[in-house]
Amino acid sequence: MDIPFYLNYTRTGNIWPQTPASCLFWWFAATDISNMINILMAWASIERHILVFHDRYNCSLWFYYIVMLLIYSRDNMYAFTDDWCLFPCYYYDENLAMYDTVVNSIIATPIITIFSIGLIIRVIKRKQNHHRSIEWRNYRRMILQLVSISAVFLLFNLPMTGTVLAQVCGLPNGAAGQFEYYTDYRYHFVSLLMPFVCLTSLPEIRKK
Repeated sequence: MDIPFYLNYTRTGNIWPQTPASCLFWWFAATDISNMINILMAWASIERHILVFHDRYNCSLWFYYIVMLLIYSRDNMYAFTDDWCLFPCYYYDENLAMYDTVVNSIIATPIITIFSIGLIIRVIKRKQNHHRSIEWRNYRRMILQLVSISAVFLLFNLPMTGTVLAQVCGLPNGAAGQFEYYTDYRYHFVSLLMPFVCLTSLPEIRKK
């Protein structure tokens, strides 16, 4: 959703239209939606283990679905000649900025990858412990989806995650040069490809 803003800024060097609403929408499309995808996919990767191996706890885990909203009131500053209109207001709070960076950007990708691949290993180990033969045809859909999800986040999200982690550890902004811009644009492929990856587990829809 925010790609047209990037393309227009790259072409003209300005934000258009130069209104606070444009900046707010850009921030929402660039950060909020991406963060929601990361958080939901990370939680889904964990929840699969609960549903498969601890289904008796489903009723007692209802409180995990309670959405907690943190309302942070502060005036935004808009710079219509800068990329991304500068930053949302919470980026100027050191604690909130660090929380957003670590939880939404750095931790999400390892969680998604580790828990997705871990689920495949646990299912195989469980079958082996019960001395049952593994019928790979029955698990092909699950394996394809989990491996595809992990591959998308590793290929397109991990480079940016590594850059962000390096900046958290002290690397100055812009020190990575063109590689930093490359990882930022590459990150957009996550939201573009995820719908197609999820459809791989729904062959009845794919046929239509």
